[in-house]
Amino acid sequence: MKENKKPKLNKKPMDKKKLTFVVIFILIVLLGGGYCVKAVQYNTHYFPNTSFNGIDIGNKTYKEAIEKIDQKTENYTLTLQIDGKDWKKVNINEINNKGECESFLKQNLQSQDIFNWPKAYRHKTKLTLPDAIVSNRLKDKLSEIKQDIVNYNVDKKSATDAKIRLEDGEVKVIAGKLGTKIQVNKAMDAIQKALYDHKSTLNLDDYFVQPHVTGSSDSIEEIKEKIEKIQNEKVEYILNGKTVEIPNSEIKKWVILDDNGQVDLDYDQVHAYVTELAKKDTPTGKNYKFKSTESGTVNVPFDTYTWTISPDQETPALIADILKGKDVKRVPITNGAASPKGKIIGNSYVEVDLNKQKMFIYIKGKKVIETNIVSGEPKSPTTIGVFYVWNKERNAILRGPGYASPVAYWMPIDWTGIGIHDANWQPAFGGKLWEQGYGSHGCVNTPPDVMAQVFETVPVGTPVLVFKGNETPKQQAKDAEKAAKGLQ
Repeated sequence: MKENKKPKLNKKPMDKKKLTFVVIFILIVLLGGGYCVKAVQYNTHYFPNTSFNGIDIGNKTYKEAIEKIDQKTENYTLTLQIDGKDWKKVNINEINNKGECESFLKQNLQSQDIFNWPKAYRHKTKLTLPDAIVSNRLKDKLSEIKQDIVNYNVDKKSATDAKIRLEDGEVKVIAGKLGTKIQVNKAMDAIQKALYDHKSTLNLDDYFVQPHVTGSSDSIEEIKEKIEKIQNEKVEYILNGKTVEIPNSEIKKWVILDDNGQVDLDYDQVHAYVTELAKKDTPTGKNYKFKSTESGTVNVPFDTYTWTISPDQETPALIADILKGKDVKRVPITNGAASPKGKIIGNSYVEVDLNKQKMFIYIKGKKVIETNIVSGEPKSPTTIGVFYVWNKERNAILRGPGYASPVAYWMPIDWTGIGIHDANWQPAFGGKLWEQGYGSHGCVNTPPDVMAQVFETVPVGTPVLVFKGNETPKQQAKDAEKAAKGLQ
């Protein structure tokens, strides 16, 4: 018999592209179906991560959410505490309006974008009643609590700011103190939030009025730093070319805080110090120890050429410099022709030796002119002292009682009419002529030819030292008095 053979089926394997397409299609169907199933679920359930007034209602139906909220809030009471003691209690029954809450929750469930449910897994939704639909009972209760806080504050104290006190120059920080008054608006915000979050207690001590400035505030630290910087400044004066330092112990006593708590210096104390400094270091009223050309060392009283510190002008200027918080080196504000900036008598000056009846001119330390002179006669002696050439004039007429003397060169040195000038009427110069009837009315008579050189050589402002030797201050005073009566 012949064997019957079944025809072979021609089976070809599925194309790889078709297989991939089928797999992707199945996945899309599954994912799309799952997505739609979830979307349908969230038509009746709240999205995950949804809460109402702090109560988690995610993935719950409307009914389940209401039941959970009722369970959580059934016996809810918020206790407000002050100083660790219960002050007031707020029960949910005093503020709850169930109808408004249920209506609000239902509306939110119905407004969910169910096809946007994946987003809810990444973001939280916190539901709270808008202000527009907060129950009147809650508003009334909050208003009541607010008024209670206002009444509580009536006899309570405000906070006191930290401040700096100076005790014997030492910086002391007085700590600020909390007030016993409650900050009304901040406390009310916290109470409303505590009700929404269903907290059981709220400590109103956290809302006591705080000091604006505390011991660690930047403003306090800045003031401390400024005071300490000022107290340790190096403050120096330049007086007669020398440096005089004000002791830090003195500056420490001057530092004060003004009515606004800002760093300042005590004007009266600074003024008193500057006044004392003026008395101590000013040349006025003192003698200048001078090594003369031919009469040895002599003491010459300061007269028109001097300087005196002006306390009324110097005090505010010094205070302003010190308050900058940097080291100070200054020349004080003075009155007078001389300056304290350098040595009061430098190496350029005019020397008039009445005993020797001579005049010497020194310019930059070098003697450039030496001449005999005739000074004031005994009844109108030439005034002794340290003066200066305050003007120069050509062809002047010197006038006084009973005389008018024309001169070619006139250099006044004081304010009474005494100066240096040529005198062509003198028969000679030097020796004892001043007491033999040829003496002047007080001026320094100089040979005309020499006077021309003096006039050209000596600039305005040059010191002029007039002396007789080491006579007593009493005799100096007598001579000055006599000279004041003369006009020339």
